[in-house]
This record gives sequence, structure tokens and C-alpha cells, in this order.
Amino acid sequence: TSTGVSTTVPNDDLARIMYYLNCVTVGVGVDILMDDLVDYKNYRTLSAARRAVVFNTAKELSPDELIDKLIFRDDEKEMTKTTRNSFWTIEAACDIVSLQRDILIAGQIRNATKVMFFQTSWLEDNYIKPMQRLARVYLGSRHCAHCKGENGTCQCTTCPRSSDSLCKPMPSLIDFLDILTEISTTPSSPAPSPRPAPAPAPAPVPTATISPVHQGVRCDSCSWLHIDGKRYKCSVCNDYDLCEYCYGNKQHDLSHAFMRIDNPGGKPIQLAPRTPRPPPSPRPPPPPPPQPAAPAAPSTHFYKSMSATELKDYLKQRGVAYGDILDKETLCRRVWDTHCDYMTVMELNTFLSENNISVVDCRDIQSRREKAKNTFDANRPGSVGSSTSTSTPAPALPQKSGLRKNDRVKLTGLSRADMNGKYATVIQEDCGNGRAEVRIDEMEKNFKVKFDNI
Repeated sequence: TSTGVSTTVPNDDLARIMYYLNCVTVGVGVDILMDDLVDYKNYRTLSAARRAVVFNTAKELSPDELIDKLIFRDDEKEMTKTTRNSFWTIEAACDIVSLQRDILIAGQIRNATKVMFFQTSWLEDNYIKPMQRLARVYLGSRHCAHCKGENGTCQCTTCPRSSDSLCKPMPSLIDFLDILTEISTTPSSPAPSPRPAPAPAPAPVPTATISPVHQGVRCDSCSWLHIDGKRYKCSVCNDYDLCEYCYGNKQHDLSHAFMRIDNPGGKPIQLAPRTPRPPPSPRPPPPPPPQPAAPAAPSTHFYKSMSATELKDYLKQRGVAYGDILDKETLCRRVWDTHCDYMTVMELNTFLSENNISVVDCRDIQSRREKAKNTFDANRPGSVGSSTSTSTPAPALPQKSGLRKNDRVKLTGLSRADMNGKYATVIQEDCGNGRAEVRIDEMEKNFKVKFDNI
């Protein structure tokens, strides 16, 4: 059966080679390499020395060592179908190709569990062309890429070096380039089909061309030294270059224009920005002049048209206690305070604005709520907000109760008939708003009662 999942390989030569190594080792059940050499999605984390190890490992595990053993060319798409490569179990592949489980790979005999079928285009994109470009980088440099061209004794352990510390290219690289060309242009025998049919003559595959190498130029996005192919130089930033892959992947500021340099020393070609800078947003129109505030709507103080039962239901629905209230005016006051506490910030500001209430001295939302609560009697004649009032009268002096704590008093004129005629003890002689707090011993409860009812 076919196995494997779809994956996305970064558009980078080193990442593609690491993906190839992953397929021909981990993909077929032969896990013989260090994890960082096949972790193609994290290729940027490799040091220069480990990048060189990837190149040398891919050179040792070249397709000519593995074709018709672990990997099989399938340009007829009998096994790959709609994909360019696919993995099959040994049992399923035995009916199609001749193979054996024990494979000599990297000098060791390994037991494979799967095989891979591939199309030539897959091998060219993930091994042949990337290896050709990287080999040209090594051949064109006096120092190996992992030596970074630094002065002093060369630390290279894979390339022959002399006492003058100048690395020389690996002698086998030139031969290796020839091998890559042969692999690309000489397809192996196609996988036999269970249905006998004459195999079509393969179309000639052109030899891969070698891109020019810009020596000493580093891509400022992927940090790859010696940009091969087209070089893109930012016209805005100082000394900022991108390789063809990073430029195509929209790295750097898309509104910056670049110059394309096809060959080292060639004439730069000015390019337009990949994404033009958007035009500045138009300024919003000036706000309209403020309109004179309308008088408060007659329904603002809604509690005046509510019965005592409706007022209590209003408080009950909002979880506010009202058992200590003996008269309707106090009940209305608590309903209004609760309504102000439930206002949103926008509703609160609208209410204060419509009633011409200044908030200059308010430092927080709570102080604005207190301003709204203080309008409890705002629509009474002669007070703030009244349509018949021409000036604000001076606040009345607080009424004196003439009571003292622990006085025994009698309650009269209350709305609750069961409390009229009861005797109570004064707990607090003045609670504000013309009320005193008393305790009815018979009921074992405290109440706030107007002075007029004592």
C-alpha cells in the first residue's frame, strides 16, 4: 500500500537536499543520519560546518547508489499517480519491482521497510539542480563555505589543505558534477507494468544549466553566501541583497524597489516595487458643530409613573434589597440609583449631556454616576433641569431631627399599617435626607424613617 503524507519544502537549495536525504533514509525506514541533517524545515538553524556535512552526506548518498535498490524511477506515473514521489511498503512493491530488504547503504547493511517511486522532475528539483549549484559555490571559492574565508590556519577537515591555509576544492567535485549530469540525462529502467505494453521512447532531457555565482555576496534574508543566479539589490536600503528565491518569496519591504543583476559585473536593471505603497488615507471630514442640547425627555425619571409594586419588582429583578424602605419616595430614590449604576458609559455620557450637566470636575466614571444620581429631583420646579426654573436656588439647610440616640419614639403616618403606632429606639439620630434610623424591638429590625413620621 502507498504510505506517506503531503509536505511543503522551503524554496532553498539546502532545504531541498535535506528533504532528499529525509526521503532516502527516514522515508524508507532506514534512519541512519543525525536528525538535524534531515530536518529540512529548520534548515536555517544549521551552522556553516553542518551545511557542509549535509552536502557531503548527499554526495555519498547520491541517487546512482540507490536507484533500483531503494528508490525507483516512475516517469510513467504508474505508482506516483498525481504526486511526483510516493512511498510503498516492501510487500506491495514486490509485485511490481524486484527488490530485497537488506540494502548496503553508507557502508552498512540496513533492513528497509519501504521503497520510494519518483519522477525525474522530482529528482532534478530536490537533488540534481541544488547539488549542481552548491558544488559551483565550493569550486569557485578559495576557502570552503564553512571556513567563511577567514585568514589563518584553515580548520577544514574534509578538504585537502597546504601550509598556506588556502583550501583547495575537493578533487572529486568536478567528477561529481559529471555524475549529476549523467543521472539527469540517463533515466533508469522504468518499473515493469503488470499490463504488457510497449514503453514510449523517453523525451530527451536537456542538461541543467549552471547559474552564475555572485562571489562574496550574501543574501540578507536567508544568509546564504555566494548568491547564485539572479541577484536583487535594494534601491532604498544600504547594501541589502536578496537571492532569487527570497525575492520571489516576498522577503523584505514589498514597497522598496530593487535592482536585478543577472551576472556578476553586469548592468543593474531597475525593477518596480513588488507592491506599490498604498496612497495615504484621506482625512476624515471635520465634525459638525455641536447642536444645542435638547431638554431632558419627560420619561427620563421613569420611576415617577411606577407603582410601589412595580418599583419593588424593578429592584428585585436586579438583586437590590428594599425591605428596609418604608415610603415610596425612598423606594423611587433607590430605583433611580440602581438605574444609574446599570447605565453603560455611553448611556451615562448621553444622559449628562442631554441634561446640560458639567463633567469637568469628574475624574472617573463613578463620579459621573454620582452626578446622574443627584438628578433624582431634577424635574421638580425650581431645581436643576426644570423647564420652569430660571436660576438654581441655594441648597436648603439640613433639617434638624431634635432626636438623640437611644430615645424611645412612636411611629405614625407610615405607608405600612403594621408599623404605625409602634414604639422604637433611635439608633442614629440623623442618617441624611431628613431621616433617622430606628429599631422596632417587636419586629427586631432597623428602619430609616422620616423625621415627620416620628
